[in-house]
Amino acid sequence: MTQNETERIVKVRNKLFELYYSSLNPQQQKALSKVNGPLLVLAGAGSGKTTVLVKRIAHIISFGDAWRSKKLPELNPQEIELIEALSSNAKPEDKMLMKGILSQFAVDPCPPDRVLAITFTNKAAGEIKSRLETELGDKASQIWAGTFHSICVRILRRHIDLLDYERDFVIYDTDDQKKLVKDCVKKLSLDDEVFTPKKVLRHISNCKNELKGWEDLLNRAGGDYEKEKIAEIFKEYQRALREASALDFDDIISMTVDLFRRFPDVLDIYKNKFRYVLVDEYQDTNRAQCLLMTLIGSGHENVMVVGDDDQSIYRFRGAVIDNILSFDRTYPDAEVIRLEQNYRSTSTILDAANAVICNNSRRKGKKLWCGAGKGEKIVVHRSEDQEAEASYIADTVNSLVASGKAKYKDFAVLYRVNAVSNALETVLTKSGVPHRLLGGLRFTDRAEIRDMIAYLCVVNNPHDSVHLKRIINVPRRGIGETTADRVLALSESTGKDPIEIMASASDYAELKKSAGTLLKFAGMINSLREKAQDESVKLSALFRMVIDASGYIEMLDKAGDDGEDKKENIEELISSAISFEKNNPGGRLCDFL
Repeated sequence: MTQNETERIVKVRNKLFELYYSSLNPQQQKALSKVNGPLLVLAGAGSGKTTVLVKRIAHIISFGDAWRSKKLPELNPQEIELIEALSSNAKPEDKMLMKGILSQFAVDPCPPDRVLAITFTNKAAGEIKSRLETELGDKASQIWAGTFHSICVRILRRHIDLLDYERDFVIYDTDDQKKLVKDCVKKLSLDDEVFTPKKVLRHISNCKNELKGWEDLLNRAGGDYEKEKIAEIFKEYQRALREASALDFDDIISMTVDLFRRFPDVLDIYKNKFRYVLVDEYQDTNRAQCLLMTLIGSGHENVMVVGDDDQSIYRFRGAVIDNILSFDRTYPDAEVIRLEQNYRSTSTILDAANAVICNNSRRKGKKLWCGAGKGEKIVVHRSEDQEAEASYIADTVNSLVASGKAKYKDFAVLYRVNAVSNALETVLTKSGVPHRLLGGLRFTDRAEIRDMIAYLCVVNNPHDSVHLKRIINVPRRGIGETTADRVLALSESTGKDPIEIMASASDYAELKKSAGTLLKFAGMINSLREKAQDESVKLSALFRMVIDASGYIEMLDKAGDDGEDKKENIEELISSAISFEKNNPGGRLCDFL
């Protein structure tokens, strides 16, 4: 092609891309078109970062590096004229026409299963997956999109046996962790009022987020009695986790990093697999998450991180602001793009926010703006105490409703800590303001759901002592705490799992009195384990078997109306198992858990 033809093709290509992505502002288009190499996107609040993230993934899969590449298709003069004619008449709504033309310019488009998109919450991951499905259809299901934890669990399920763990490991949540810490404190004969689960777990979590173990905590104790004992609890806690083939939430990431460090051949699988790595909310990453992303992205270095250094508020959870501030030092050739146009607020709100944020001592620097006009002024009210504050809120609401300017449903009251709600609820009730408190217990935090999950965990993994202790006497079957502790002690000393100990309870002098009951319980669990391992038994059917065999429904039948509500919740859990079966053909119990 001649120089003139090349210039014409580049011009029409760029024009078509700009039209195809006309819903994005220039900075958003710039972030989308930067396909290869490291990229830092500093996205202010309400600047459309999720839109950019999703459309960039779709762009990489559909067009590759077409927008910035010097590679052009070989077109004859007639073809060039035809494309020019089509592009000159194209409108933003002619998406299919433009996509068809632009596909001719595609340069090394990426297969969807070679894209990794990491978010922080299940809700964010669900939003991204939903939008990707709209953009890409069936291809979206092949993309590795999820939270740090879900991606790491997927990797560990395949390779954790290299770390001497069972692939069917269980994951302990906060409640399980607290119970395990209490057991460790009791075993070490320490004061449970001094070594509370909250305090101990904070130290353990901080260590794991820094990729450090109990030895590091002990070395840093400097003779401090309390820290030395917490290190001992940490050691016992990890031993108990390993014995139960269980991980806590922090383990999921730290052990994936450990896996990659100790087994470079496993790391090679993933760093070569993923050509593009995208990380959302990067300002909230801790050291372990940052290193994980760096390791996986080291194969191609096509790493894009999106975040806002002015919204880093999770230092107490281990977030390291330096991760985002030093990204362009870690990757010297990184391109930095700022998304500063806000689509959510008025300029009054943004001016106030910018005036506060500009005082941050460590930031990259950006200034949000919008085209939505000034908007209403901000009202600041200072109260003497929380009761006076609640009264001011109630009076303001009633005044605006009485004047006809608003309805009760137009108001929302946000507060930082749950303790504040007491004064608000009391005053709103006395003032006649109809209201409802949003939140409360999550579905999976309800006692009956935790009980059912505990049963399933034990069926899945007979080494799981924490969940076993929860349900060994629920419903009541005459197995007291002392007997349960004896079973677990024998399990630890013999190396056998607790169910195996119970199945041969008559062989142990300390269990002979309860041998009949223990044998019956062990028989139930072993029978359910056989069903769980039978591929012809559906997950939802297994749930029914667990409910029936345990006698749980009979217990709820005796609880009256409260029991009926709990039975409905259990039915909802079974519905989630049916949904899981549909969306995960061949999925196992451990995958559901």
